[in-house]
Amino acid sequence: QRMDKIALHDLIVDYAKFRDSHGKAWAVLRGMSGITSIISSSVMIWMILRSNKGLSTTQHRLLLGLCIFDIILSSSNSTFNALTPSDVDYAAWNAIGNEVTCDAQGFLGSLGGVGGLLYNSALNVYFLAVVKYEKKNEYIRTKIEPFLHGVPILAALGYSISRLVKGHYNDDGRGSTPCQLFVNYPPHCQGYNIGEIRDGFKIPCGRGIEGARISIIINRVLLIMTPFLIIVSCLGIIHRVVRKQEKKLEKYGIAALRAQDSEKPSSIFQKDTTQSNHGSLLTSIKSSLSRVFKKTDNKPTIKSNNARSKSRAVMQKAYGYSFAWFLSFGIIQIGVIVYVATGTYPNVISYLGNILNPLQGFFNLIIYMHPRIMATRRRKQISMCRAFIEVFWSRGDGKEKKNNQDTLISVVILEQCKDGSKLVHVDSTSKKKGGLKKKRMVRRKNNQASQDHGH
Repeated sequence: QRMDKIALHDLIVDYAKFRDSHGKAWAVLRGMSGITSIISSSVMIWMILRSNKGLSTTQHRLLLGLCIFDIILSSSNSTFNALTPSDVDYAAWNAIGNEVTCDAQGFLGSLGGVGGLLYNSALNVYFLAVVKYEKKNEYIRTKIEPFLHGVPILAALGYSISRLVKGHYNDDGRGSTPCQLFVNYPPHCQGYNIGEIRDGFKIPCGRGIEGARISIIINRVLLIMTPFLIIVSCLGIIHRVVRKQEKKLEKYGIAALRAQDSEKPSSIFQKDTTQSNHGSLLTSIKSSLSRVFKKTDNKPTIKSNNARSKSRAVMQKAYGYSFAWFLSFGIIQIGVIVYVATGTYPNVISYLGNILNPLQGFFNLIIYMHPRIMATRRRKQISMCRAFIEVFWSRGDGKEKKNNQDTLISVVILEQCKDGSKLVHVDSTSKKKGGLKKKRMVRRKNNQASQDHGH
């Protein structure tokens, strides 16, 4: 049933209060969060590139891709509604854009959102390969990593371009995700047919309706639910594997302690009961027991602690980056579920969505720096602020870069040859402008010694 048309004056009056209150607040909050996320992701990229490991690790390369897509997404959120079409300026604060600018903003938002989600999935798949399947770095780099980059990039580009071609980037001026509606049907299109343009407006009503249902299914099922299930499944498997490893390591340490505790002392008593001196017997037993228990305490415990800390560190990273995505995008999905169930989108969810959705880069930076800050604080017994500054300027773990200063190393080795001569080996290397210069190995025969030996 066709609805009655709404007069433009009535539209302006009805939405004036919303536009200048909630609409303005959403745009400002979303823009500030977007700028914060851009800065955070840029800082994270800077820290990765200047670190000792740089882009030599798969994890850093995946984090680089995650940061790049977050910058793309945050760029679409930091426009303060300036790219929103002016057709909906009665409902959207600071809407001075047009159809082209809305397409550009929607394309960036779709590309960054889908790519970021798929890169989060790829990061969890990488952690799964490390923890459960114990794949080596070379295998991951050559066999798995190309897919971890290729799938997010190609899927995000293909989906975003298809939406751009079909005109599926629209805005009604009332949402928390600007220019992300599949069909253009804002309030002023009420009572107008599909393809019809109202007087004083530029964008046709019903724009993007062709193929909208298929795009929505692809968006909800393939690009949201599937990566979500991948993330949850990977986290569950990683958690189960880590807990299983920890239990095995704990049992190993106890078994080793009991085995050595039951075997070693009996042999010691048998060996030392032959001594006639009671004092020497006690001394021998005491020293032997101390060696046994020292061995039991150190060897298994160190190994178990190292393995436990590494596995748990990987698991915590997987939880951290996944939680960053859930915190950013989960509130929007909750809002969609509420809207489908009740027909309304609560303002509380809209405020939380506009604040949290653009902040994934900020959350990722916290996850990246937090373990380093805590480790630095414990090791040096300094304040949180001081630890943050040190970690910020630190180059991280890994081998230090080689020093470019001139070095001179000389090693002299004297070897006795079969004929009685002496071999003087001078291996000197020096870094100069001309590069590395190596001195020859000089073999010198002691003729006098040979003559003396002959005589």
